[in-house]
Amino acid sequence: MDENKIEELLKVDLFEELNLQELSDDERRVLLEDMSKVIIQGILLKIVESLSLEKQNELTDLFNKAAVGEIEQEVLINFLYKEIPHLDDLIKEEIAHYKSLLISNLKENN
Repeated sequence: MDENKIEELLKVDLFEELNLQELSDDERRVLLEDMSKVIIQGILLKIVESLSLEKQNELTDLFNKAAVGEIEQEVLINFLYKEIPHLDDLIKEEIAHYKSLLISNLKENN
């Protein structure tokens, strides 16, 4: 996906695009949480795919340590940016990809 398309999709309001403006705040929150989970899983998959097996193991260790409070989350974030300098672009691309899929599915089903 080219950079212009990514930037365009990042600006799309999915609630408006999917005609979900009438949802209550609680319904919006639940939907956003569900969407976030899917996007985060996609980002994590892309991160893992871009790392060597050794770095994947190191990342797993850092995740485990961060989960129990042995290290600050900043250590994990610094690792990710060191190993994946284009992490911001990867995140933007995954969000845009998700939005694109939702919009495409809506158009196909209408």
